[in-house]
Amino acid sequence: MSIESILRRGRKRREALMRSTCRILRPGSGDPVFDPETGEYTTPAETLVYEGPCRVRPTFSPAEQDGSSAERQLVTNAYNVEIPWTRSTETTPVDIADVVVMTGGDENWLTGKRLPVAWVEYSDTRTHRRLAVWTQERGGVTYG
Repeated sequence: MSIESILRRGRKRREALMRSTCRILRPGSGDPVFDPETGEYTTPAETLVYEGPCRVRPTFSPAEQDGSSAERQLVTNAYNVEIPWTRSTETTPVDIADVVVMTGGDENWLTGKRLPVAWVEYSDTRTHRRLAVWTQERGGVTYG
């Protein structure tokens, strides 16, 4: 049995665990452009890097961060997001500062969340691509 056949089987099994869906977007480059007709700035468009199945798992319990007594508590949550290892995820790799946007899954709280990518794990013998993402919340408002 070859390593390639073992990896193919492992990748297929890992993808079966991916019950959520997500999109990974790359922020547009360049400065916002002022539109004199609307009087507003337009941010450069994001680029779609990936869309498809994914799996989200917490990496640790929430970490509280102190603020002044007048501020509400700030809580940071960290997660691992796994996407399938495919040739397309190899040719268009995910970068730090890309944003994972959760589009569906069993955990309704995640749907619509924008999770900035803080770290990407690379390996030629992985069964999936692992991304570390985070959110911060204060008083029920999510920052990410």
